[in-house]
Amino acid sequence: MTWPEVLHLVSRKLQDCTYRPDAKVIHCGGNSLGKIPKGFLAKQVRNDLSEIRKLAGPTTLLIWSNILPRLNWLSNIYVGRLEDCRKKINRAAALQVFRLGGCWIKHCQITADTPCLLRSDGIHLSDIGLDIFNLSIKEAIESVMSENLKAVFE
Repeated sequence: MTWPEVLHLVSRKLQDCTYRPDAKVIHCGGNSLGKIPKGFLAKQVRNDLSEIRKLAGPTTLLIWSNILPRLNWLSNIYVGRLEDCRKKINRAAALQVFRLGGCWIKHCQITADTPCLLRSDGIHLSDIGLDIFNLSIKEAIESVMSENLKAVFE
């Protein structure tokens, strides 16, 4: 999935709900790096997050889940430039979500220095990586729903 698909999908899912969710976790954008110019992608992410916030309503907590590092990207662009782009998009999204009253998840345990957390393609998470990722999402949701924190560093 790429970023341009997010707003339509979230909008459709929220329309299908008979109630407003307590929280909405957004984890997307990695497949767009290198395909969409960095500045345009950052602006689109900020604008779409604002729109998702409006669609979800004031009682839904918006949570940004950082784009994860990779050893390989779907683009032929130099890995270091895509890593810089990933960090810029994560900062822009986290700041926007924070402005909108939400929080973010950094996934500090998943780094490019831990290749065992990635499959052999260097892109997708291994089973252990998925377990760590899912646990950090679960813990973040539990934490913000119980303590109403603004940032979760898991």
